[in-house]
Amino acid sequence: MMLGYFDVFPEKCETEIRTAHFSADASLPFPHGTYVFAEFYCVDLSCDCQRLLVKALYVKTPQSKPKEVATFSYSWNDAPDDSWANIIGETTNPFLDPLHRQAAYADELMGFWYDMLCRDHEYAERLRKHYAELRRERGQSAPPSIWDEEPAKIVAIDLGEKKRRHRALREHLKKRRSSRRQK
Repeated sequence: MMLGYFDVFPEKCETEIRTAHFSADASLPFPHGTYVFAEFYCVDLSCDCQRLLVKALYVKTPQSKPKEVATFSYSWNDAPDDSWANIIGETTNPFLDPLHRQAAYADELMGFWYDMLCRDHEYAERLRKHYAELRRERGQSAPPSIWDEEPAKIVAIDLGEKKRRHRALREHLKKRRSSRRQK
């Protein structure tokens, strides 16, 4: 079961929700405006998938209603439990969640988010803490595997392999964009 972090802790919305604003003059593969990255975590106490679902919400102007434009799934558990491993198979991490509607530029937005995650260690660590907070709220601490190392070391260890995967994902996206343009 996925649970929205800011649904449970709305008081943290002002200080801890991740947003990105892109001005009209920026050359981007997605529309200018503000993007809000809402966090949903697996809180099934019998599960150790350590899964995060990120819903990217697009806000064109401060007066406009947020619109869900992409949903991506991510897990920092390199050895997911059997049920989750059967679902994702050989899928890259992160991946666009096939159960949600995706905008035409969802791949590029996911690439932006993942790049931000890899570069901003404080943000990566905050996501882990949010996961642990929700697990405690539901009556169980985060699985020990998430805290096996010092927090800074966890991020550094995870991000080495993740960066290699991310480079491969970026190359895949470049090829995909190139083939779209040629059509």
